[in-house]
This record gives sequence, structure tokens and C-alpha cells, in this order.
Amino acid sequence: MGNGGLLTLTGSRYSFASLTLGAGASLVFASDSGVILEVRGAYALQGNVNWSLSKISPNRLLISLPTATSFGFTGGQQAKGTFYAPNAVVNLASGSGLTGAIWAKTIKIASGALVTGNPWVSRVKITSPPQDSVIHAASTHVGWVADSTTQILDSSEAWPSNGAYWIARCAWGTCDSVRVSRNLVLPVKITSPANGAYTNKPKLLVTWTVGGVAQPNDTTVLVEGANKVKRCANSVCDSITVKLDTKAPVVKITSPVTNSWSKTARIAVSYTVDGVAKKDTATLVEGVNTIKRSLTDSAGNVGNASIVVKLDTKAPIVAITSPLTNSWSKVAKIGVTYTVDGFAKTDSVTLVEGTNTITRTSTDSAGNVGNASIVVKLDTKAPVVAITSPLTNSWSKVAKVAVTYTVDGIAKTDSAALVEGANTITRTSTDSAGNVGSASVVVKLDTKAPMVAITSPLTNSWSKVPKIAVAYTVDGVS
Repeated sequence: MGNGGLLTLTGSRYSFASLTLGAGASLVFASDSGVILEVRGAYALQGNVNWSLSKISPNRLLISLPTATSFGFTGGQQAKGTFYAPNAVVNLASGSGLTGAIWAKTIKIASGALVTGNPWVSRVKITSPPQDSVIHAASTHVGWVADSTTQILDSSEAWPSNGAYWIARCAWGTCDSVRVSRNLVLPVKITSPANGAYTNKPKLLVTWTVGGVAQPNDTTVLVEGANKVKRCANSVCDSITVKLDTKAPVVKITSPVTNSWSKTARIAVSYTVDGVAKKDTATLVEGVNTIKRSLTDSAGNVGNASIVVKLDTKAPIVAITSPLTNSWSKVAKIGVTYTVDGFAKTDSVTLVEGTNTITRTSTDSAGNVGNASIVVKLDTKAPVVAITSPLTNSWSKVAKVAVTYTVDGIAKTDSAALVEGANTITRTSTDSAGNVGSASVVVKLDTKAPMVAITSPLTNSWSKVPKIAVAYTVDGVS
């Protein structure tokens, strides 16, 4: 505006990209609802400038320079009104003057500058909406504090169209402002499910909002794999990706095999999930155990596999029932009878001469080993019996005779009763293996004296020679 110009503004808000006020220029604001003058870019004073209200309070006048970082009144410049530069350093040079109020981040008043009014650093703060908010309505509620005291929530002025606007609040001579944008195109937001979610249900329930207001829930039919889900209102859309997976993971237990046995309680378990190897352990209890491995994928599908493993920590009980331990045998091949956990079994064994250890062993399905052993002695040789007295074919005149003999060289003595005539005396020995050894002699018993008769010479006869012949018989034998 040129030198000496006059501009009367009847509205409540004015926004300029830049503003230059020439010397002697005047601005008159004639609004009943308060006035905000915003200069978004360059602002220059070329001389004395007056700005004033044509109507008295409660109207308020605000000259706003929100983007300025520094502003100065040079010597000789005079200004009237309300000046607001919350982010600027304001310099009042010597010889300059300001009648009214000024609010800034920092105010520097040089010696010789004249200020009539209230130079304030701002004590007012707008708490909502935030700076550069997007408002999806013709106006909005404004929250603000003055000297840290919360003020009554009020509403901004109505904005006529979409675009950028300033909201200002003042108290006790200080002000604050925020820049907002009006946009009546409401945003669309899908609230559930989340983007990138998995599901195993082909029919998907979708919840969504328009401008923060919940819309009626609806559904989308999915196909296997990735699906783009989209919701729109007034040409504004939101979309997410949802993956349909109806196939359960394939779980296979590779070790141990089902119906196998274990003799240890803690075992390793190897399995695959969709071909990917995994390994862990399982603790068994005595008897039958079911081992199960499950996996739930991102879509909630459950795959599982199970096997049966039997735990047996007890060795089988083996008992040899025949032959008895420490028994003897006179044959090399003998039968062996034994039991395993009470069940009878029979086989045979071939012995060697002397002491033999016979062992029977049983290993159960779990690998437990039970066994039993006995000792059997093989003796195939009969004991050697020899009668040393009486000699064979000897005579005895007594019916009872002593018999001395040996068994394998060991002397033994007993007696035998004879009968008149020839007697066979036998001594027998049977060893532990059943081998029989014997020896016999013949002894003749004769208890009668021989009958002797002298036949010549006769008894009581005489002889004239000293040597005579004698004839006699023994048991009738001459």
C-alpha cells in the first residue's frame, strides 16, 4: 500500500503472501468479531504506519508474522496497533516508536526507542489442534492455556472452503496461533485385520472407519494366497494385503519309529515341518507312550503327527530249570530247559569233559538283556575198581572174609559172607555222572577138614626095619 494510503477491512481474517506499507499508510479494521491479519511472507514498513480498530473492544486486532525470524523498526518509523511475531526477534531501533502492544520471542528496545503500550513475550499457548493439523470439518474445537491455566474449550471460526487457516487465542495482552488445514475429504482406514495378516478362513470380516467413524462390518471372500482388500468412501480408499492359507503344515516324526521300544526314559525326537528338520526330546513313562508334535502356522492351521513308543526298563527274567547247577552228566549232549519271564523254552548243549558253564540269554524288544547260568560237569569215564584182597581163586575156611579194594586208587574195606563152595565177590562204584565201575574175585569156602585114612601099615602092627612105606587116602584119594 502506497504512502498515505487508507485501507478499511471489514472482514475477520486477511492473509497476504507479502505486505508493504508505505509511509503514512493506515489500516482500519471494522469487524465486530475480531480481526486477524496474516502476512505469510515478506513484510515491510517504509515509514510511519497506523493500524487501529474502528470499533471498540471486545474486538481484537492481531498483526501476525508467523514465519518471520527477525523484524525491526528502523529509526524514525512509528507504528500503532497490535504486533504479533511469536517466532521472531523484534528490534526497535533508536528513534522508532510503537504505540500499542507487541508480542515476540525476543524484544530488543534500543536506547531512544519509544514504546507506548505493553511489550510482552507470549504467555498464551494453544494446546489443540497441533500445528499443521488437517481438520476434516468446517471448524474445530480449540484447547488453550494462559499462564499455564487451561481455558474453556471453544470453537474456531467457520472456514468457508478447504485450505490453510490460522487459529489465534489471546489473553492479558498476549497471543498464540497455530496453522491448520481444512479438508472435508474424510480419510478411510481399515482397522481390522492388520496389513499383512494371515487367515485360514476364506470369508474375511473387515472393520473400517471413515473420518474416524466406524462403518458397518462387511466381508470379503479370499482366494488362496495374497489378497488385496480395499475400502473406499468419496473416492478416498485404504487397502491392505491379507494372505489366505487353508493348508495345515505337514508334520512328520522321523525318529523314533512308531511302535518301537526304548529302555531309557529320555529319548531324542526328530521330525520335520513342511520338510524342515527339527529336533527335541521326550520323557517316557513305563509302558505305552504317545509322542505328538504339533505346529500352528501364521494362519492358525494346525498340523500334527504322533507315534507310539513303549518304555521297558526291566530286563527279562531268565531261569534254567534243568539240569540243576553243579550236576553231572555222563553224556556230552544234554537237553536244557529254561524260562523267560515264565515262558518255557527248550534246547540242547554239547558238553566237554570236565566243568561246563551253560548260559541262557534273552534280549527284549527294548534291548534289555536278562540271563542265567549253571555249571554242569561232564564225566564219561567209569570209576576204576580193583579188589586187592582176597585174591581171586583163593580159599577160605571161614564164611565171612574181609574185602579190601580201591576206587580210582582210593582204598576201601568191607566184608563178604561166603557160602560153601565157590563165591564171586564183586565191588561196584557209580560216580556222580552215573558211570559204573566194578571188579570181581572168586573165593572158595571150604569149612570141612579132609578125611585121611592110613591103609598100610595097620595100626599096632610091627616092623623090623626102620623105614617103612605108608599108604593112605585123603578124602578117598590114594
